[in-house]
Amino acid sequence: MSLEYLGREWEITTADGEVMRANAVISAIGALHIPKFPEIAGRFAGPSFHSAEWDHSVDLKNKRVAVIGTGASAVQFVPRIAPEAAHLTLFQRTPAWIHPKPDFAVSPAMRQALRLPGAARALRNGIYWALETRALGFAVDPRLMKMHERLALRHLERQVPDRELRRKLTRLHDRL
Repeated sequence: MSLEYLGREWEITTADGEVMRANAVISAIGALHIPKFPEIAGRFAGPSFHSAEWDHSVDLKNKRVAVIGTGASAVQFVPRIAPEAAHLTLFQRTPAWIHPKPDFAVSPAMRQALRLPGAARALRNGIYWALETRALGFAVDPRLMKMHERLALRHLERQVPDRELRRKLTRLHDRL
């Protein structure tokens, strides 16, 4: 695949030679697409693979299947393979931090304000950088994650009333 910016649009040429033009190109490969395998003692004789390198030749129908990890990839494929597997066991490696969906109503007054030059871009940039602090927290300074952690814990408390289940979901025994 090749990608070239032509001033006002992108020209994308696929591996099979198809040419497309677009106003925007969005990369959706994710930051965690490089397989990482946990250290597990012993040997497993059956097929095993990472979701980033899915082995479509493996038939999961009526098989006992184990999935390690509950991240974005697992959220997508576990519901699809669960009905065909005879038994599915899901191992959570690390807690998932779930935030409430940040939807809000845009009032007529706000719509009017967003028509001002640069206002919509300023709002978009504010949302982008508020969300981007998560990546900076992972890569640069973990203190940036505190706000996101508090938001996720409050959301979890509203969504999961069972204290013991919340403890299991977060492994934060001393905080809940």
